[in-house]
Amino acid sequence: MPSSYLNCFSDGNVPFGNSGNLRPDTYDYSLTAKRLIKLLKLSRGDEILDVGCGNGLLDDQLIHSVKKITFVEANPSVSKFLEEKYKDTKIFCLRSDDLSTFKDNSYDKVICIAVLQYCNDEEALETIKEAVRVCKKNGLIYFGDVFDSAVVHDSRDGMASFDPAFLGKGYNYKTILSNYEPEKRYDLIIQK
Repeated sequence: MPSSYLNCFSDGNVPFGNSGNLRPDTYDYSLTAKRLIKLLKLSRGDEILDVGCGNGLLDDQLIHSVKKITFVEANPSVSKFLEEKYKDTKIFCLRSDDLSTFKDNSYDKVICIAVLQYCNDEEALETIKEAVRVCKKNGLIYFGDVFDSAVVHDSRDGMASFDPAFLGKGYNYKTILSNYEPEKRYDLIIQK
């Protein structure tokens, strides 16, 4: 991950109303959770890997709909916040493009929201490859809030945008408009 994200909250002050993805306080996590439950057909038996989970506000909404959520967060300050918030849960402080801690085919679904914008091309492709690797056969991998390169041409604050055909190449994927800023972003869903 570029330092633009890893250095956020370096003072250790992770705002509760902010996911660690620098979203406005008006962002509706319950609406996003309902959408994910429907799109990914989440069930109480599912084990989910949330890569780039921020401070867990989305996971707070999903936790009762699935069997287990494993948290992965690259930012050390946010990871420390998560360890204090979820005392009985192992928090993994890992980069999204290196999930080697996890075995192949370990999770029913993988969620990765507002992460790819902090990656360069190589990191984005490796993040996708790793998410697909750890997802079980026939599982779904969800990349949310990806900046669309057809709409967003600048690299504001070091954030990247991607053509969905570039990210999805070689995978069984579909795109839909993002719930957040749909005029600029899309969601990429890969079926393994």
